[in-house]
Amino acid sequence: MVVPIRVDGYHSSPGELDLSRRVEDGYQISYTAPNGEVWGLHYPTVAESEVQRVVLGEDGLSGATAVLEETEVESVNSYGSRMAGFKLPAFDVTTGVIVTSDVMPLGRQEAAWRNAWSPFKAGKFTVVARNGANRWTPARLVSMPDVARELKHGRYLETSVTWKLTAGCWFGATQRYLDTVTLLPVGTLPPSLRLKWDGSATSVTFPDGRTVNLPAITGTRVINLDYGYSGQVTFESGLVDSVAWSQLRGLVTGLTLTPHEPANFVLGAGLTLEVTPRYLSPWG
Repeated sequence: MVVPIRVDGYHSSPGELDLSRRVEDGYQISYTAPNGEVWGLHYPTVAESEVQRVVLGEDGLSGATAVLEETEVESVNSYGSRMAGFKLPAFDVTTGVIVTSDVMPLGRQEAAWRNAWSPFKAGKFTVVARNGANRWTPARLVSMPDVARELKHGRYLETSVTWKLTAGCWFGATQRYLDTVTLLPVGTLPPSLRLKWDGSATSVTFPDGRTVNLPAITGTRVINLDYGYSGQVTFESGLVDSVAWSQLRGLVTGLTLTPHEPANFVLGAGLTLEVTPRYLSPWG
């Protein structure tokens, strides 16, 4: 039986996490609810924590590593095969947790944890590694088990949450670039690419040498360069700007960059390239 508020020899505390600072030893794991509330589930040292509302179970995020589904084509010389395509579908993860009574009575604490999840709006799991790397992924509720006993006067409850890893992968911290840049993508998968455009008349040169001129428009827009989106243009709110997008169709297409292979961009005034690395796993 796991003693409440103590996992792997440390205590943990509620409260917001400083996810930007370097963690020197172990992992710092949190869940952020759709309303922005942060639940610290695992801290690496005693000094960083005292009391914790919900503790990550012994298996941690076991089962949360994505599995690449590859389409293979046999080579023409009869030796081996090559990758013709791949996909990373969403998948379900079951995570064990211990709800404690250290902050409020157990019944109220279990209800608060349950209400921090939604089957309609995604929250977020974040893992900060000992080397300072930050991994995160959207997490939407699939199910929670019923409460099988009376929680009045209880000290803790071992339970679980099944959630959908909706993105099919984990993301790293977004990097932003201006002007002329030779990009060396990190991660284990092709990164997510977006152009933030302030609306001024400008141009962009892509790694394949194509130069596209962007007309002047009113207000900031975002151009999605992910393969399959065909340069979709949205407002900052995420709503599609069909008028601006129609002007760029056939000119701006999706890109797939290979991790650790250099790619050159020339960004005109008013353009910022946003690069978000993708990973199969939250670890390291």
